This record gives sequence, C-alpha cells and structure tokens, in this order.
Amino acid sequence: MPNSQLEQDYEFIKCEFLVYQQGLLEAFRNAFPVADTSDELSYILAFKGKYSVTGTLMHLGSLWGYHLHGAGVRFINIASLTIVDVHDRVLDPWFVDFYRLEIFVETSEHDFSEDQLIYFMSRLKQEFP
Repeated sequence: MPNSQLEQDYEFIKCEFLVYQQGLLEAFRNAFPVADTSDELSYILAFKGKYSVTGTLMHLGSLWGYHLHGAGVRFINIASLTIVDVHDRVLDPWFVDFYRLEIFVETSEHDFSEDQLIYFMSRLKQEFP
C-alpha cells in the first residue's frame, strides 16, 4: 500500500503540471493567434509561417520562454527554469505523457527527495505507459 503522503504529493504535482500546461497554452494561443486551429499540425504550420519559433510571453506574472519543436512547444520559466514541454497536442491542454511530466517534476521548484522522485516516476509509468 503506497504512503498516502507520497500519493498526495504525486497528485499535487500532476495537477500543478496540468494547470501550468493549460494556462501556458492558452496564453500562447492568445498572444500569437493564427487562423487555422483545425488540428495541431495545421496550427503549428500556421504559427511558423507567421511568428518566430522562439520568444517569450507572460503567464501568471512570470516571464516564460518558448521554443517550437516539431509539432510541439517547450516553455521555460525564465526565473526558475521550470520546464513545461507540450509534445504534439498543442490544442489539447489536458493531455499528459510520462516524459513531459517527468521533465516538469525534475525541473520544478519543489525540493523532492530521491524517494519521492522514485515514487513519482513509478506512478507516472503506471498511469501514463
């Protein structure tokens, strides 16, 4: 049976990631509107035709850098270096995959113990195979 505090910490960090991801994608789309939002690839191609693939935007009072890569976008908090990487579903802010959540956990401002990180990675692999 998992430690209830570890499970609570895991759920907290997962929710925190989703809130950041949703908010950053919304701020990104509002700051850089494009006409074609029919699907992720169309959106990215339209964006690349109109804007720079790297830049900055404000979100919740913090400056974030962004870099488009492939069909996704990586956000980096300029002050804390926290990373929120959206792989290829830029129009689906509630999608989570293991690798992206792992990057967020490892770069977040939280001071997780090694045991916590091991537990988080184990849970992530179970929940997002």
